[in-house]
This record gives sequence, C-alpha cells and structure tokens, in this order.
Amino acid sequence: MIVKDCHTHSGGFNYKEDKIYAFSSITGYQYKMKALREIGIHIESAVTFSQPSPYPFLTKKPWYNIVDYSKKNDEIGKKCLPLENMLFACFVDPRLAKAPEEISRCVKKYDAQAIKIHLSAATVNAEILEYNGIVKTAEEYDLPLIVHMNPEDSKGIKQIAEKNMDVKFIIAHIAYLQTDFFNLVKKFDNVFFDTSAFVHENFKYSMVASIVTNKDFNSEFAECLNPKLGEKDKINLKEIKIDYNKMIELVVEMAGSNNFLFGSDEGWSPLEEQIRIINESNISSSDKENIFYKNFNKIFNK
Repeated sequence: MIVKDCHTHSGGFNYKEDKIYAFSSITGYQYKMKALREIGIHIESAVTFSQPSPYPFLTKKPWYNIVDYSKKNDEIGKKCLPLENMLFACFVDPRLAKAPEEISRCVKKYDAQAIKIHLSAATVNAEILEYNGIVKTAEEYDLPLIVHMNPEDSKGIKQIAEKNMDVKFIIAHIAYLQTDFFNLVKKFDNVFFDTSAFVHENFKYSMVASIVTNKDFNSEFAECLNPKLGEKDKINLKEIKIDYNKMIELVVEMAGSNNFLFGSDEGWSPLEEQIRIINESNISSSDKENIFYKNFNKIFNK
C-alpha cells in the first residue's frame, strides 16, 4: 500500500500560552515510516515544515506578534536536503513583509517544494496572500500553498484561486467541513483538501460548535456524531464519538476524490490511525489511490 503525506510538522515542540506540546521531528517520522513498511504501508514521500509556534519565547509572547520562521526553516531545510523522501515546505507568517523573500531564499538554498501558511493563527484573512506577494511568489516557483484557513476565508480564497489558476491551494484539515470550501474544491481544479488531523480533538470541537451554531456547515456530517446532538439535554464533549469512516465517505461523496489528498498533521495526530480509517472506509479503490498518492503526484510531481 502506497501513501504520500502532504502535511507533517517537524523541528521539535510547539510552544504557546505556557504550554509545550506536539513534539515532532524528521527522525521520528522516519522511524514511523520504517515501522509502517513492516506492516505493508509504504510512505514514499512526505512534506514537512515547522510547528506553527516553534520557539520557546512564544509561551510568553502573545501569538498576535509576527513570527520569523527563518531559523526553523534553516533547521528543517538542511535536514531534508539529503533525504529523497522528505520534501521541505517553507513556513512563513503571511503578515511578514519579507515573506516572499524568505520563500525565495528557501527555494534557492533548500529546494523548498511548498509554502505553509497558518492564516488562523496569524489572525488575518486570505486576501493577505495576494496583497503581500505570496501568491505571486508561489506562481513564480510553481509551489503549492498549504493553508490553514479561517472559516470566513472561502470568498477570499475563491477570488484568489479564480485569478491564479496556475497556483495550487491545499486547504488543510478538510476546512473543518465548512460548506463553502466544499463548493470551491468541486469547482476549481487548483483547490484541494487535505485530510490532516481529522481525528484530533479540535476537529471534533469544531464540528460540534458548527452544528450548534448552524453556521456554514454541511449538516450531513451531524449524522457522524454519537450521541446525536439533541438526544440528551446535556452532552459532555468528551463523550461524543465520531464515525470517522462515515465522515470520510461523506467527504468523497460530496466533494469527490480528485482534489482530496492525505495529510497526517504528524506531531498533532496519529499517523497510522488516520491511514487505517481511510483505508477501511467504504470508498472505491480508485478513491483511496487518489487520496493516498495520486493527487500528491499531480501537485508535487514526485
């Protein structure tokens, strides 16, 4: 079984708000690749990039401050250079005026194969990608943009994707199942979902919050929760279980598999579990091949 992973973190711990968590490293991921090969799962390539909050001082410094990722890009880029199966992605804060310059530096020095942007953590909207020259730089070097979106970013990314059809946009975390993003993935050949972290607790909390507020959410996914919201007067979030197989099946039914690819969010979510869930879901063999490696090949030419 072939798998290619478009979304992994490396470079150590994530630091935020007096918390240290989500440790991940290239060495650790390589060990997991080796262990999975022994049970017939061959991860042939993975895209890796910095943690969103990679420096210890960020436990004390408010997140709204602009973060310079250049040191982490150097650390991770150097480690990826001799590894054929690890593709380096340059992480940039979209608010940084020199973001295009940093991307160009990472391409020339470390053969960067993608750009990672976290709009939600940076508390800015999608329009900044064009305003700050990031989209233009992505087009110049033929790099896909892996973007953690805000729920309200669908209109902005629609306008950008429509004007820049040669730039590929990978929307992380299945856009937390927000309706408008599904419409984009169905409409535009250059807009993709990745599956990353769909088993993470934050994904579940986002689902529940969206169902309760009924805001921009595909209501069909409410059927994946057990117990169903409304079946009890009070429900503890920790009690709620998600039928992840059904969820993956619904994503493929609603958006298709041609623009849907595997990402693990290594360091934050379990790699093997996510592979197993997708593989055991009731979708076709061709859908699984698209998700696990064929769409990766279209984007990264690897």
